[in-house]
Amino acid sequence: MASLQEPFLKYTDIGRIKITRFFLIPIFVIFLFSHHKIPDAGVLDIAMELVSIILIFIGVSGRLWSTLFISGYKTTNLITVGPYSICRNPLYFFSFIAIIGIAMETEMITIILMVLLGFAIFYPSVILKEEKLLLQLHGKDFEEYCKRVPRFFPNFKLYTEPDKYVFETRLYRKAFFDSMWFILAYPLMEIIEKLHEHNILPTYLYLW
Repeated sequence: MASLQEPFLKYTDIGRIKITRFFLIPIFVIFLFSHHKIPDAGVLDIAMELVSIILIFIGVSGRLWSTLFISGYKTTNLITVGPYSICRNPLYFFSFIAIIGIAMETEMITIILMVLLGFAIFYPSVILKEEKLLLQLHGKDFEEYCKRVPRFFPNFKLYTEPDKYVFETRLYRKAFFDSMWFILAYPLMEIIEKLHEHNILPTYLYLW
């Protein structure tokens, strides 16, 4: 069991972070030197900012909820309750929601589409790799779990939860701070937008 746990942790933590940086950093660089064509303080401008806040809130809350259930059990137990009863990969699902929320804050359809494309290209292979390792770790239990619970998009009709649940506070605290970058990204992008509006940052592209 230990021989399988080590590559699992190495891939899911280090590999996933590298992949995320690989496609998000270039998108951020584009945003850094671009500005949206949507009129400021218009209906679309306000609507996109509002939806952005809502999606970031849902994404971060969902990540913390999912992390609560998996803290300390990532390879030792197969978690099938809470968010894991409605979706096999709730951390990825809620991360996806939060990232789309951050992309919407740019108010550039181009960047939103780039984020969607990047996620669609890179993350299915990450999820499949993890599921292969989980199958090695948990065998038939994981097979049965896969038969009844969807891989990515939640089915809330399946929701179950225990009356009590024990988790590792140290791991949850780490995950809590890891999730804070989603929240910090919002004011950072607002600052960058204001720097563009006041011509402090150069704008080389105007994008829809």
